[in-house]
Amino acid sequence: MGQDYRRFVWPVIGTLTALLVLMAVCTLLFADRWRYEADQPGRSDAIIVLAGAPARPRYAADLYRRGYAPIVYVSRPSERSLPPEEEVNRDILLKSGVPESAIRTFSVAAENTLAEAHVSAAMLPAGVKTVLVVTSPKHARRARMIFTDVLAGRGIGVTVVVTPDEPNPGPWWSDKASARQSVRELIKAVLYTLGIRYSE
Repeated sequence: MGQDYRRFVWPVIGTLTALLVLMAVCTLLFADRWRYEADQPGRSDAIIVLAGAPARPRYAADLYRRGYAPIVYVSRPSERSLPPEEEVNRDILLKSGVPESAIRTFSVAAENTLAEAHVSAAMLPAGVKTVLVVTSPKHARRARMIFTDVLAGRGIGVTVVVTPDEPNPGPWWSDKASARQSVRELIKAVLYTLGIRYSE
């Protein structure tokens, strides 16, 4: 009985271990492609510029000039800087050809991507049914997950687009910074999927 049991159990354990190793290898090999995946821009009711790199408002201005949306919303981060980041992003938009009348700044500050999505859901006017969310390539997949989940309750369609001119750090294993960023994004995405929503 014991020998029969071991003959059955060890192959099962070996197979499961091999599958886990294969899954881990595939995850590591395709981590960059997974997190960088973004949408193609399409005509929308509004553009939302997430806090972060200055390349984001520059690309939002380009989308506005090309007629993708008539209004640009600027996120307000809770972490304060001098000058405030939302004012810097607003100035970038103005200098990039977006008129003052087409720029809105969210009045409520947000501490992370999930909070930005909730602020957007609460403050976008009723007529907004589609949005272009502008972020960085490294953040694309998780931003889509979060904004799609949060804005679905408002019946708002989400398209996440990424800045084309931010430097590509290369494969995640090419340097320590890329490796740390990839690991952080994967962990945050897994935590979010599991329902743990406190991470950035």
